[in-house]
Amino acid sequence: MLFKRFMILFMTLALTICGQLSAQETTNDTPWEFTLNGKGLAIRYDGIPITWKSSLYVVKPGWTGLIYNQGSRPFQVTQTTNEQGRPVYTAVDQDPNYRSTYTITKVDNETLRVQYDGVMLTDRPGEIECNLGYFNANLFANRPYKAFTTKGYKTGHVPIFPKTNNQVENDLAQHFKTLTFDTRLGKLTLDIKTDRQVRFFDARLDPQEWAKPVPLFWCGIGVPARPISHDNPLNVVMTIKITPNKKNVAPTKELTITPALTKIKNARTFPEKQLLVVPQPKSIETAAGTISLNDKLNIAISQPQGETRLEPAAKRILKTYNTISLNPAVITNSSDNTTIIRISNDALSADYTTDFDRNAHWFKNEEGQQVTIDNSGITIIAPSARGAFYGLHTLRQIITRDADGNAYAQKLTVKDFPTMKRRGAHWFPSLKGVPFHEKLIERVMAGNKMNYAVIQVDHATWNSFPDLADKKNAVLNEDLKGLVKLCRENFIEPIPLLNVPGHGQWMFQNGQNKDIVEDPTTPYAYCTKNPKSYEFIQTLMEEVIEVFQPKTFHLGHDEVTMRGQFPNPDCKFCGNETDEEAASRLVANHLTKLTDWLKDRNIKTMIWGDMMLHKGTDDNFEALARTAEAAKYMRDHLPKEVVVADWHYNDKGQYPSLKQFRDMGNKVIACTWFKPMNVYLFTNAAKEAGIDGIMQTTWCGYYPTEYTMERDFYQFTAFILAAEYSWSDRTEKPTELPYLAADIYNTVYSPRDLRPQDGLLVDLRKAQTVNKTKWTNFAPGWNVASLPGGENKLEGITFNTSGSKAVVIGNSLMSPKESLTKLTIKLDNVKAKQLAVLNGSLWALARDTTITKVIYNYADGSANSQSLITEVNSGGLMQTLEMRKAVKAWKHITPQKREMHLWLTEVTNPEPDKAISSITFVPGSRMSGWYLAALTILQ
Repeated sequence: MLFKRFMILFMTLALTICGQLSAQETTNDTPWEFTLNGKGLAIRYDGIPITWKSSLYVVKPGWTGLIYNQGSRPFQVTQTTNEQGRPVYTAVDQDPNYRSTYTITKVDNETLRVQYDGVMLTDRPGEIECNLGYFNANLFANRPYKAFTTKGYKTGHVPIFPKTNNQVENDLAQHFKTLTFDTRLGKLTLDIKTDRQVRFFDARLDPQEWAKPVPLFWCGIGVPARPISHDNPLNVVMTIKITPNKKNVAPTKELTITPALTKIKNARTFPEKQLLVVPQPKSIETAAGTISLNDKLNIAISQPQGETRLEPAAKRILKTYNTISLNPAVITNSSDNTTIIRISNDALSADYTTDFDRNAHWFKNEEGQQVTIDNSGITIIAPSARGAFYGLHTLRQIITRDADGNAYAQKLTVKDFPTMKRRGAHWFPSLKGVPFHEKLIERVMAGNKMNYAVIQVDHATWNSFPDLADKKNAVLNEDLKGLVKLCRENFIEPIPLLNVPGHGQWMFQNGQNKDIVEDPTTPYAYCTKNPKSYEFIQTLMEEVIEVFQPKTFHLGHDEVTMRGQFPNPDCKFCGNETDEEAASRLVANHLTKLTDWLKDRNIKTMIWGDMMLHKGTDDNFEALARTAEAAKYMRDHLPKEVVVADWHYNDKGQYPSLKQFRDMGNKVIACTWFKPMNVYLFTNAAKEAGIDGIMQTTWCGYYPTEYTMERDFYQFTAFILAAEYSWSDRTEKPTELPYLAADIYNTVYSPRDLRPQDGLLVDLRKAQTVNKTKWTNFAPGWNVASLPGGENKLEGITFNTSGSKAVVIGNSLMSPKESLTKLTIKLDNVKAKQLAVLNGSLWALARDTTITKVIYNYADGSANSQSLITEVNSGGLMQTLEMRKAVKAWKHITPQKREMHLWLTEVTNPEPDKAISSITFVPGSRMSGWYLAALTILQ
């Protein structure tokens, strides 16, 4: 139901850098706090979220475009005092189309009132979705409630988890006026006054992305979106009252213990694993036995004349992933493109001949390879240097180490080649993200055998127009050249992307190019008939070509009519273009002109495909032509040499546009996003349609860094699935694969040292104060009591999980009253590289929430600390997450078939050379307690 809202916002606003605090009130005279910023209105009581956020969108009818979004707007805030002497905060924002006003009053210590008023300022038609709050479901789960509705009173019990994801069935009390809950904080009463229907539905199982970050109840008006106009404004008053329950007691106890420590050899070893190569090869034939490998090996390479990339690649790959060094290579030149790499413990000579079938499928494919491991060593044969390079990435996954750290490899023969010809990804570069982009290219993309990268560079720094750049964030020209060079060193073809003529906010940054904007009230597109537009874009394209030397240039051309007026009736160049096909005609003529310009430079053109589709033609959101006739006009006037990047981000499984574009005679690329089933279904549909390849897109801001990757990790783990399904012939759904995409991503992006570590097992029984079976106050089976005691090896690390109770750190009513507000563990001046922590927050929390702080107290009197943060290196016991720095190490299935699990986090010691006198754990948030199940010191 909210799918279109989500898609429009991510495509138009996920790239908007919001979040600067516009209104905040955190005075200590009351337990109420609130913030109003790019994430909407968030309300807290005594530091605990009542609402995580809110949202408000005014859209063109049918969600065909955006009129107003509060998340991208700065509010002007004033503070006054009412007659009772209470502070009143008024936050106002308006643009030419809409005025939005919040009035927030702290009525008393128990009551907060929020009044919202919204009105259209023009006569244009619109629809509104007003979310008053994503209410914190942790407060309500398994608690009784009472509702007053238009049909009378209703009582009930909020389920531990809903049985369905149906929003109507999960509406707790349809047409309610007042809702009262017995929450973990006390009695919470929600009263809403408005002339519209209000929804309050349980969204904890909703499959849409907006519902996944936190457990929530969606409260608001406009699902589906409702009409709004100048004569039909929205007025709503929401009052929240919390009456504390005096029987509820927050934790107060601090504790210091001196635990028993057990020294253990190989406390951490590399977990034994089945042979797994990702993407899956076409065939693997294993033989009996393994070969032992030294930590320094010999290598010989026969390669095409002029090829220089393979020796440094082999050294880098084996050193990074297998901790194996290579002696200088014996290099010879082959008479054709055939490439052979040999690796052995023994010395290798340049003289080498071998027989193989040159008519085999793997050799007839330019990117194919054969990897053989036998008593003579390792041999990679390929029809090209690129194929041999991919063979090296197959090899790194075969080499492993035993419990004593000795390297070895299974005897086998791998024969492999890709199913799809073009396999790539799209991303933005940034000034601060260069180290991240380098790893993305070299490890994630090349490591999973992708062969092209679409790099969107409209927010880069360009010498021809330096004033366009955000100097603090825009990638520098020289850094961009380095990324382009790195792509080619890793057999990845770089394709630049400049988004024109729409999605053109970048062209108007810092007040630039006002003379070419189509709609000055909404600087989104340039005028395609203004000669100055071409002077601007072609000058910039010349510089982009100089940096990239591309074979293909992506010119965007998507969602041109999404915002503002295109064409604008007030534009002196195209104001007379008023018919239904005008927008498509302007876009098509613009595309033809730039395509011809690129053709003169022997460069192909690529564009997005949505402006050539209409909802009646392809019943998906990703069809944005205004009419079927406008879509047909675009298709009829599309130059045959243009590559169509056909993007569909849904997982419905029907993608007729693939064959439609193919049958027009154009090359087509199927473009996916982050939903695993979207990647699976759309890639398979592309294979069936005989499409050239796929492109995995990312939309997580103009200036992504490694922090962005950790924050939006799900967008990057999708690279693994895209690589898998485009290269291999796998038919399993993502949930049926023999691996988690997050685990593969973490392995290639941040490879672990496979050599074993000794350590100390910490006995935590002296700190266990909480009953394992009752901390949730849920039904039997909703707990961690099934965690086995004694010594247990989880993910290669040995833990002591003894004890009948649990260690819980917490300082609010969201923790059991027996929890510890501070735990200090005395150590006998031991040294440590990391702490292996088996853990989880009792409740699901929002991304980037600090759950717990770990303080290293050193023998010299100094201290240092690290944090456990939701969705970065820890998470909730009942939270389904993919993370960069934590893995699921243990799981338990509840009576409702829900999974509970413990996370394994390795907390790095910032100063490993110092002796540690003690370690202290303190709460990082009042939002949840934190369960410390086991602790092992790695040395």
